[in-house]
Formats: sequence, structure tokens, C-alpha cells
Amino acid sequence: IPLLLDGFAESVLWYSPGDTPASGRLRGRDGVLRFFTMMDEASGGTLRIEADDVLAGDRYVTTFLTVTARRHSERMSVVVAQLVEVDEHGR
Repeated sequence: IPLLLDGFAESVLWYSPGDTPASGRLRGRDGVLRFFTMMDEASGGTLRIEADDVLAGDRYVTTFLTVTARRHSERMSVVVAQLVEVDEHGR
């Protein structure tokens, strides 16, 4: 997580869709850290994120991720497309 957070600008605005405790707008690196902490705790530490593909230009980056987790007898596996706008420092 620290390496991941270092890639974000201090002013990062993270959107998490849905209607869960982790949903909504999270501001700053602390907000992103709270999001991943909530997700990791909800999955009992089984959350795994694998980058499948990355498309990048000068201003935007899109990553395609496979997110997996387990909790009790339930297993989740989803493919996510994440769009990021890059600032003048490449973050």
C-alpha cells in the first residue's frame, strides 16, 4: 500500500461506487488508505489486485484490474476498468 499511495498526488480524489461503507468520495492519500484498509478488513486480508492491462497517454491512464477476495464461503472475482487523470507531475 505505501508504494501504491506514493503514486498518487496529495490531492487525489478517489471515487468508490455503490452503497457500502467504502463507497463515496475519499480525499487525499489518507482517504485512499482508508478505502484499501476497509476493503482488506472486509475480505479478512484476502483482497488481491492484479493489473491485466494499462492504456496510457499524456493526460489519462486506464488500468484493467482483476480484483479477488474471499470471506467465509463466498468468493468474489471482478474485472474493473479504472480511469485516472494525471497531473503535471505524472501522478
